[in-house]
Amino acid sequence: MVERERAQLPVSPSGSTRSRQMKGAQNERIMVGALTALGAGIGGYVLGRLERIRFYGRKLYAGRTGRNISSLYVLQSSGYLLSLILVPYLVRVLGAAGYGVIAFCQGLMAYAAVLVSYGFDWSGTREVAARRDDPEHVSKVVSSIVACKLILAVISGTVLFGVVVIVPSLHAQWRLFGILYVGVAAGALFPSYLFQGLERIAWMAAISLCSRVLMVAGIFLLVTRPEHFVRYAAFITAQSVTLAIIGLVVAVVRLQFRPNMPSIEDVRMRFREGWVLFLSSAATSLITAGNSFLLGLFADFSAVGVYAAAERIMQVASGFLGPIGQTFYPRSSYLAKTSRSLLQANAIRLFKIMALIGGGFAVVLLVSAGPVVDVVLGSGFARSAPVLRILACFVLVNAITNVLGVQLLLPLGYDRIFLLILAVSGVANLVLAAVLIPRFQEKGMAAAVMASGALVLALQGGVVLRRNLLGLARAS
Repeated sequence: MVERERAQLPVSPSGSTRSRQMKGAQNERIMVGALTALGAGIGGYVLGRLERIRFYGRKLYAGRTGRNISSLYVLQSSGYLLSLILVPYLVRVLGAAGYGVIAFCQGLMAYAAVLVSYGFDWSGTREVAARRDDPEHVSKVVSSIVACKLILAVISGTVLFGVVVIVPSLHAQWRLFGILYVGVAAGALFPSYLFQGLERIAWMAAISLCSRVLMVAGIFLLVTRPEHFVRYAAFITAQSVTLAIIGLVVAVVRLQFRPNMPSIEDVRMRFREGWVLFLSSAATSLITAGNSFLLGLFADFSAVGVYAAAERIMQVASGFLGPIGQTFYPRSSYLAKTSRSLLQANAIRLFKIMALIGGGFAVVLLVSAGPVVDVVLGSGFARSAPVLRILACFVLVNAITNVLGVQLLLPLGYDRIFLLILAVSGVANLVLAAVLIPRFQEKGMAAAVMASGALVLALQGGVVLRRNLLGLARAS
């Protein structure tokens, strides 16, 4: 199998004919029409509630929360704009197999990254935000988290080495695993939780954008042939290293971070605080992080490339909702301790916004999956269209579960229930993948992801309604 996959890698994409160009132009018109229809629908809703939106918009943007959302959207939008430029280039240069082998290796690296991050992005942000007026304590927190992450980086690297040595099908890609893991280890040094806890998200956005632009520029200059997939992996790692170095320098120079040697007790405390959140992240990764790796265990790299390209388009759409949930999590945690009624009102308002935007993106992807794939990925990825249709509704599911889980269950202290739901759904994803992939290949993987996401939604919704966490029973 390995030799067959390696032989597939240097396949170059075929040229376009005049008829295919005409078809592409027609597909572009269909996609534009779908986007226009979506915009008209959202515009009608917005115009109907214009006064309320103006009031809440002025109130929101006047504070730091509005600026943080704007900063995150600049970061997300620029990142996804770069992806929309980069992915079409990469899939055409590397081909389905070349793009797939990188996605396969990145899938395994995603599991390692979950172990290294350990949920500190949430627990660290919460601790820094609570003690933001005490620079000495903040420096102590950051130093202990960095120490924890370095310990976890060593552990995950050792485990990864053992897995690559033991599993024969992974031997051929040992260089890629090694290169990409350096980026995972470097990620342990970037203090994103410090920027978020101090609400200096604009700075984090600027640093991330600079590193991404440098990566994209390097890829366009030096990744020009199918056999250059190793260079592509090297640029991914270089971006992570650059991000970590600049982030640490800014933290020391501008955020009053003073590195110190943490005590063993501090390190133990950070591990205890992040334990449940780590398990939640690990369970979530069973649904979202390593699907390309799972698919690669049962299918060839071409199928992995087809799936990964469609998943990337879905992630671009879903990612536009990320800044909202990411920014409101500290606010929801604060309201959970000060005013449950305000938390409920905030969650209901956020639910409507997320459902509207997520549903709009889901409809667009569902209706125009064919044209989107043809325009973005090219004719060689026609198999990605049905995969994208299956994954389209995951955008809506992800938007709603963010509100129910991250904005309600976690702030209200239902950490263990939140973890149990994700764990059950993650195991369901693994089982469904093992059953469906051998028969349905990339479509089977997409169906497993969609089914497990729906299970998360059903279980979280059941808990929220049964315990009246939104206050709907009292309102009625």
